Amino acid sequence: MSDTYSNIKWQTDELRRIANRLDEIDNKDVIKEEKKKACICVCDAAEFEFNLNNYIKFKPTELGIIVFKAHWMPYCEPDKPRELEVDSEGWSKMQLHSFMLIFGPSMGGGSNIPVNTNVIFVKG
Repeated sequence: MSDTYSNIKWQTDELRRIANRLDEIDNKDVIKEEKKKACICVCDAAEFEFNLNNYIKFKPTELGIIVFKAHWMPYCEPDKPRELEVDSEGWSKMQLHSFMLIFGPSMGGGSNIPVNTNVIFVKG
C-alpha cells in the first residue's frame, strides 16, 4: 500500500469518525450552557481598533475542537493530529484572522456553534 493511499485512507476514516461524533453531540444542551455563561462586555469606548493579526481568547465547544482538528487534518501526518491548546479554564488563544478562517465557515444561524460567543480581545 502506498504512502499516499494510506494517508487518504486515514483521512477518510478520520472524517467518518468526526461525522459520527457530530451526530452524537446534543446541540440543544450546548446552546443552553453557552447562554448561561453569557456576560456583559465592558469597554472604554463603543468602538475600538483591533488588528486582525492580534490575538483573541475564546472557549471552544466540543464541536469547536472537532472543527479545529478537521481543518488541520489534511496538513497533518496520519495519527498525529494538531491539537487545540486549551488552558485549565477552557480558554484557547489564536490570531483573529486564523480564528475566522478555521471557525467562520461553521458559524451560522446561532445553532451548532463551535465556540462560546463571548471572546476576549488581547491587546497587541
